[in-house]
Parts: sequence; structure tokens; C-alpha cells
Amino acid sequence: MTERLLKLDANGDGSLSADELTKLPEGGQRLIKFADRDEDGALSSEELTNMKDRGAEMRRERQQNEQSE
Repeated sequence: MTERLLKLDANGDGSLSADELTKLPEGGQRLIKFADRDEDGALSSEELTNMKDRGAEMRRERQQNEQSE
């Protein structure tokens, strides 16, 4: 996921600016709200990494819940 998002990084700085994020489809706005911890409208490289880690953790928790049912 992070690798696909970084394809939007036009200036190659490892972060996605608000302008670069406008290229996301409509559903991408939910992603920004999920990952943009400092609420500046952009995703820093740290926020992208945290998003990836949080997503993996959420998937593990969901799988554990499904197995325990």
C-alpha cells in the first residue's frame, strides 16, 4: 500500500503533500483522515510508515477475532 501511495510523490521527498494527495480517488480521503496524525492535510514519511504498521496490526486483530468465533 505504502509503495503505491509513494508513486504519487511527484517531488520525491518521501512524503505526500496536500497537492499530491488530491490525486487519490474519493475513498482516499478516508485514508488521509486515518493516517494524518498531525492533521496538516499531508502524509509525512513517518505517517505513511505508521499507517502501514497500524494496518498490519488491524489485520492481525481481525484474523484473531475471526479464528476465535
